Amino acid sequence: MSISTSSLYRTLILIPCFMSAIASNTIAATLTGGTATPITQNFVEIVDNSTIIDSVADDFCADAPEGAFFYSYTPTSAQDIHVLAEGQDTELAVYNMTGAGSCWDQQDNDNIDPADDWYVQNYPSGPFIDGSEGESGSENFTFSLDANIDYIIAIYSNQSFERGEIRVSVTLAAATPVPASPLWLLGVMAVLLSVFGARKLRNA
Repeated sequence: MSISTSSLYRTLILIPCFMSAIASNTIAATLTGGTATPITQNFVEIVDNSTIIDSVADDFCADAPEGAFFYSYTPTSAQDIHVLAEGQDTELAVYNMTGAGSCWDQQDNDNIDPADDWYVQNYPSGPFIDGSEGESGSENFTFSLDANIDYIIAIYSNQSFERGEIRVSVTLAAATPVPASPLWLLGVMAVLLSVFGARKLRNA
């Protein structure tokens, strides 16, 4: 069976597009089985990602995942969420699942003072970002989330040999309230209605 040059050309063009579509939806497909832990309140927990098998083939916000685990959250109004991930060299990625699994934000700042880092305190002789003792590779960041968007927060290690215990702390800020009419404005409206009502009765 012979394949025409034009058919082969069309196939070569379609393959990258098909692979791109798979990559953009991989995280959504992976998490449909409920593998993301819902966030309902502030919490602190320790997760050991040493044996987690990564089932997401593509990169997380241009970062390759190692031992990734997930949390889900859907704010009912605009809200900040503070995530502290203390480990050997942890990273954070937030996905907008309402936007077809698009990358919302990614953090790899290694921005916790080693003196305050849970991992450094509990593993003082262990290797850190570049193998030097006392250097923190943990993440400390506040994400500003929009209302009614389904978010997935991924926490993972930078490299395979940096897997291990990660202390996760999540704090939800007070949701931004929807502006309501002040009571004095309601009072003014009631007075105006009564005045116009009485005037109509007199004219009747």
